[in-house]
Amino acid sequence: MWTSRATLSQLLAVGILLALATQSPAQILPAPADPPSQEIRQAGGGLAAAEEARAGVQQTSWPKVTLPKITMPTFTMPKMTMPDMSQMFSPISAGFQKVSAGSKKAWEGTKEMFTFGSGSDDSFGAATRAPPKPSIWQRLISRSPEPAAPQTVGEWMSQPRIEH
Repeated sequence: MWTSRATLSQLLAVGILLALATQSPAQILPAPADPPSQEIRQAGGGLAAAEEARAGVQQTSWPKVTLPKITMPTFTMPKMTMPDMSQMFSPISAGFQKVSAGSKKAWEGTKEMFTFGSGSDDSFGAATRAPPKPSIWQRLISRSPEPAAPQTVGEWMSQPRIEH
């Protein structure tokens, strides 16, 4: 069954090819006749006309089609100059300097408020000092007083750590 289908398809393909081959027109050229050269010279006026008559088919070339030239458009960019950056950022830098000066002044006022006007900048944030230790005679004669409970957060933070 497979062989009959294959054979049928092959026969069909061969038939189509033969039909196309017989339909194509063939060019039949007439046999060149040798007319007397005198008559050709009288009709054509020369030897070249006689040669063309013998050839039977005149050779021609394909017609020449000229295509239009396509060119890309040209663009010109406008000339631009960059602005001076110092002039562009001058309002921003002036505003930054004002903010910086104001914040420095506020910081100095804050430090002065917490140091109670002592004038030393290094004492800011320092822990309170522990009471002085009693001398040797005071320790031998008197009982050691119990330490006072811390009154502020700074005193509580300055206590020695108890490690377990």
